[in-house]
Amino acid sequence: MNSLSIIIPCYNEEAVLEMTYHALVFEMQKLNRDYEILFISDGSKDRTFEIIERLSNEDKKVGGLSLSRNFGKEGVLKAGLAHAKGDLIVVMDADLQDPPSLLPEMIRLIEEEAYDQVGTYRTSRKSQGLATRLFSEAYYRTFNFFSDVKVPLNEREYRMMTRQVVNTLLLFSEQNRYIKSLWSWVGFKTTHIGYEDIDRAAGKTKYNIKNKLKLAKHNILSASDRPLKFVGSFTFIYGIVLFGLTLFAYINDTISIQYFWAWMIWIQFLILSVIADYVGQTYLESKHRPNYIISKQIESGLKGK
Repeated sequence: MNSLSIIIPCYNEEAVLEMTYHALVFEMQKLNRDYEILFISDGSKDRTFEIIERLSNEDKKVGGLSLSRNFGKEGVLKAGLAHAKGDLIVVMDADLQDPPSLLPEMIRLIEEEAYDQVGTYRTSRKSQGLATRLFSEAYYRTFNFFSDVKVPLNEREYRMMTRQVVNTLLLFSEQNRYIKSLWSWVGFKTTHIGYEDIDRAAGKTKYNIKNKLKLAKHNILSASDRPLKFVGSFTFIYGIVLFGLTLFAYINDTISIQYFWAWMIWIQFLILSVIADYVGQTYLESKHRPNYIISKQIESGLKGK
């Protein structure tokens, strides 16, 4: 019977960690198989890792990693995938917005229907405000427009993978990772499960609008070079339109050089800003820095394969 590793990224989650642990243990007792729960503290400033240490002392199925600082979701996920020991690996958030009750169905789809990945998506966003819902939908549509790899609308990071998929993902060494696009890029037989939006069990979300905008730009630029191509096409089309407008203004003796030069300068700055982003990413990749650094590690009792 396949063993299971549950990877849970944590950043200042002291308010919800124990609830998440008990909810997972309750669900795993029904499944009757070997498992580990791997909590990863992403440079938390509160008592998150202290709670992880206590849980691991009480239950040998609990393991933990403490990163030396906050590396962000992508660094945490790579650390978790690299240290998971199970045959099946699942990633889920610490706030119980990803329902553990889906685990049996995810396992069934892999073991009985031979899927390699089982992803999830929200069928609603009732716990979020209108502005957040509009931002999320605009982000996914923008990402899919620019990227050759498509991400399902409202896809979550809650996902179960086979060992083969995880080993493939660990081959990627780039700094600017976006795990959702990598899941699609590697292929394998994949299906998705939808579920109703669930409120956080406790605590507050760590993503404000500033962080979301920064993350959205990072994800789009890391997944594709199409923004560069798009800017080139836009500039070409705009040049044709501008030529037509200039010709029309010349014929009607209403041409304004200052007006047209102002727009040309704006276009140059737009192109330079996109190029600068890509040059910046190339600069970061050239450093070959690690995606994460572990300061403390607690091994679970699950034996690795």
